[in-house]
Amino acid sequence: MPIPDWNLWLFRNRKIFDLDNVESDTIIGCSRRLQAATCRALDIRNQQQLIVRGVRPYVTAWSTPSVGCLKIDVDGARRVVDGVASCGGVIRDSNGTWIAGFSKFIGRCSILEAEFWAIFEGLRCAKRFNVSEVVVESDNRDVIDVLFDIRQRSLYSSLLGTIKAIADDNWCVVYRHACRESNRVADVITRLFPLNSFEPHIFLYPPDEVLVFFT
Repeated sequence: MPIPDWNLWLFRNRKIFDLDNVESDTIIGCSRRLQAATCRALDIRNQQQLIVRGVRPYVTAWSTPSVGCLKIDVDGARRVVDGVASCGGVIRDSNGTWIAGFSKFIGRCSILEAEFWAIFEGLRCAKRFNVSEVVVESDNRDVIDVLFDIRQRSLYSSLLGTIKAIADDNWCVVYRHACRESNRVADVITRLFPLNSFEPHIFLYPPDEVLVFFT
């Protein structure tokens, strides 16, 4: 029985395994992307089924994520007087341990855009910790609706396109709607942004303003 030509097999399956990508030519790389894609598909299907039945995914109190997963709580704020907005959030692990916090001055924008900026900065920060799954929670229902409604994405195509690119980068990202009570830490951090920079400020330790929530 003739031995299959390995190079010919690779050529025929290049598109499936994306072998032009350095990480993709390993079994581990393919497995991680398949796992991430499956996780996202199942979560989207489950949440869409809830929406069809008139039930929105909703978290009533802060809860720890599963082992090996990080949770990102995000929030956005906008001053009515001048429209200046900021965003922020906190990343915690399955033990509820503080991993990192962040805040960012955005400038003039809508509250929805501020929330999207928070998701973008939260995902970008969490990506540094090399985890396979993250849960992103926001207390803004409209934000979650847009993330699950393709028809509304065109309104924020540039920013949402960047978020999607990060979310599709070899890990599983799950979006959930949470109540304001479970999002108090993110709400406080959102207002601790630096005025002299558009770069996010990273909190490696909980700032004094949020210590009351960890006692």
